Amino acid sequence: MFRVMQLLNRIRSGSEVVRANSTLVRTQLIFLSVLTTISWVGVAMTPLLLEHPIVLVGFSPRLLFLTLAAPVTSLPMFLLVGTFRLCVADPVNFSVGKVLGPKIHDRMQRKKRIPEWLSARLSQTRLFRKYAMAGLIFFRPTGITMNIAGANGVSGKQATVLAVAGTVTYLFTLHTGVGAFL
Repeated sequence: MFRVMQLLNRIRSGSEVVRANSTLVRTQLIFLSVLTTISWVGVAMTPLLLEHPIVLVGFSPRLLFLTLAAPVTSLPMFLLVGTFRLCVADPVNFSVGKVLGPKIHDRMQRKKRIPEWLSARLSQTRLFRKYAMAGLIFFRPTGITMNIAGANGVSGKQATVLAVAGTVTYLFTLHTGVGAFL
C-alpha cells in the first residue's frame, strides 16, 4: 500500500509540473514529434537517397548516414548540415530538463537511462555539476545529457556552446577519420 501511495504522489507531482507549464510542454512535444517524423521519412527514403547521403544526414543524422556522407561531402557542408541536425533538438531537451528539474534524475534512474552513481553525484555535488557536466555535455551532447544539464542548473549559454563545440569536434573527427580510411 505504501508503494502505491508513493507512486500516486510521484504521478501527482509530475502532473502538477506539466499543468503549470502546459503550453511549453505541448510545444516541446509537437517539436520533438515533428523531428521524429522527419527522421522516419529519411529512414524510409534511404534507398532513394543513397546517391545523396548528405540529404540523408539532413533527415536523420544516424552514424551510418554520417559515415556514408563523410567521404563524398566537403567538410564545411558536412559540418553545417550535421551540426544543425544534431543540435536542433538540444534547446528543447535542455528546456524539458529545466522544467522537470531534479525530478528528472529519479525518472532516468527508474528507466535505467543513467547509472545510480551518476544520479547520486548530480544531485549531491556542486563541484561535480560544475566541471563534470561541462565534460559530459562536450563529449556526449545527446538529448539525455541536455535534460540532465537543464535539471542541474547549467546555464543555457554554457550548455549550448559546449554542445555545439562537442558536436563540431565529433563531426570533424568523423569526417577526417573516415577520409583517412578510404
